Amino acid sequence: MIHILLLQLPIPQLNFGRRTGNIPMAAACLKQAAHGMKNITIDILPESISSYLGDSALIRLLTEKKPDIVGFSLFSWNIERSIHIAQKLKDAYPLKVVFGGPEVTPDNSLKGIEVADFLVFGEGEDVFQKLLIDELLWDLKKGTGVSENCFQSAKSPYIAGLLEPAISRLMYLETQRGCPFRCGFCYYNKSMKQMTSAAEEVVIEAVKWAIHSQVDELCILDPSLNSRPDLPSLLQKIGKINTDRNIIISGETRAEQIDKNIADLYAHAGFSMFEIGLQSTNPKTLELMNRRTDLSRFLKGTALLKEREILPRIDLIVGLPGDTLDTFKQSVDFIAKHDLFDDIMVFPLSVLPGTEFRKNSNKLQLTFDNTPPYSILHTPTFSQEEMLYAFDYAEEVFKINLFPDPHMDVSFQTGSIKSPMDDHRVVIHGQEYVSKLILKPERTLAEMEDLSGRLTHPYQIFVTPEVSNKYYLKKCLSIVSGNNPHTPFEIVFLEPAFPIHTKELLSVIQIKRPHYLDNDLRFLYGSSGNRSVVFTVVSTLENLFFYGEMKRQVFWWKRSALPDKADLDSLSGFSGLLIDTRHSEPEINQWQDQFAGFAPDILLINFVKTEHQKRWISLTAEDEYYIDLL
Repeated sequence: MIHILLLQLPIPQLNFGRRTGNIPMAAACLKQAAHGMKNITIDILPESISSYLGDSALIRLLTEKKPDIVGFSLFSWNIERSIHIAQKLKDAYPLKVVFGGPEVTPDNSLKGIEVADFLVFGEGEDVFQKLLIDELLWDLKKGTGVSENCFQSAKSPYIAGLLEPAISRLMYLETQRGCPFRCGFCYYNKSMKQMTSAAEEVVIEAVKWAIHSQVDELCILDPSLNSRPDLPSLLQKIGKINTDRNIIISGETRAEQIDKNIADLYAHAGFSMFEIGLQSTNPKTLELMNRRTDLSRFLKGTALLKEREILPRIDLIVGLPGDTLDTFKQSVDFIAKHDLFDDIMVFPLSVLPGTEFRKNSNKLQLTFDNTPPYSILHTPTFSQEEMLYAFDYAEEVFKINLFPDPHMDVSFQTGSIKSPMDDHRVVIHGQEYVSKLILKPERTLAEMEDLSGRLTHPYQIFVTPEVSNKYYLKKCLSIVSGNNPHTPFEIVFLEPAFPIHTKELLSVIQIKRPHYLDNDLRFLYGSSGNRSVVFTVVSTLENLFFYGEMKRQVFWWKRSALPDKADLDSLSGFSGLLIDTRHSEPEINQWQDQFAGFAPDILLINFVKTEHQKRWISLTAEDEYYIDLL
């Protein structure tokens, strides 16, 4: 019997328990395609495990399972971590590794990708089936898949029980594969050279399942839904079964192709949002990326959606070839003038492997990071300084924060008053892991070594006031990060015993550099550097002394009364507030109920007790967190 394990690692993040949207759709399609094959068992690593375990804990779990074949779905955000985990598994015991997904392209020579025994380009179902029955195919080391017939008739993996939208209450649905457009920044159209549509009855059955299962959102994954030939008929039928409008339906579309009839049908089907990639209004830029856009038709299409209360989420890209700071500002002004920034996404160009922009990067003189997500640094017409200003301009005009600071949870009292400083442990699939590690002088380095193998993704280290030996702290940080080099984390100092010099501590932290977040959040500050380790100081001192890049200072509220609005306003210069009082639970709950509505407008609120903090998060950010995990 051959045991196969398929997994997909999440986008790295700095807050434990936030919903990741890391749904292993590709893995489910592969398992479904191999259904009925003899002497084979296929497991998909559950989302709660793949999304919330640190490197070392995940490697330990996989090593204990000892699958014969491990398949990774690679994206720009997880390829380096996947390579690391695959290599650790190979070091532990003999197995075969398969890499597939959009990051696996013929021109991707990222260091370490050779750890895979087989690379799958494009659709995976057909190649996956052949790998399981033909040993000689492994000798080729790579293969290209076309799974048209399989996709057209295959039911949604949700219906087969291979996926469940438990964490995000979100269901993904493909109604077609392929894209009629050839945008220079996108690889999708090259990995799937022809359009293929799932049978109409397959789509309708999936929508019925979503409604019956009461998911919160049904997300259509098609890169351009309005390119589906039978779309009007399909929308009519969806509308007939989605009569109560209890689920949100979202997707992607081209605004220029929306007329009154299609807009009416979108509304009839129950769509509430469409992502629409404008990217730029500059004619030269649109021509270079092979995405000519009729702006008058674009405006008509978005207006038709808004008239039907369907939200258009507009995308703009900073750093496209041919664009300048002035032409980018013109794109921003165009969106603002026509009131299309209710939901706006502005992000730097990623020069992805397999795209025309990557292929022609020398000709276009594009300078970009050579590690994921391959962010643009500058072009002949757009300097790095101008890109920083471009984001500032967009934030000012749209009144949004494009690079928000991480959320904050510095609660640490998990037990009784008598023993308030214990590690915060969470249960994931029946196993206990540590999300908040409490560092005390009596904890040995051997204990740190053991605990590093049971940490979540991400995790926090709380440094108690008793830790005064800086060498001991550095050694602990080195051990923990060295065993989890791809897991972001936060160091929280509770009334630190010595001045915190972040550069000194970063020098011993063994996180992989540049980390994905270091590149992805590059434009958070004026210069590049650490974006994957947060430093937070919690103190009763009322003067600000700890601020700057990836630094936060929290005021430790130990006063006899709970803070009122005037107190919160007077402390607004701090990053957050940690409320540590002896008030009863009903009193705390009453305060939370009173101030929850103000949460977006006040400094970040924390409670010293983890159960109080969990309730606060459920009141103020429930949609963003997997509350059951906290």
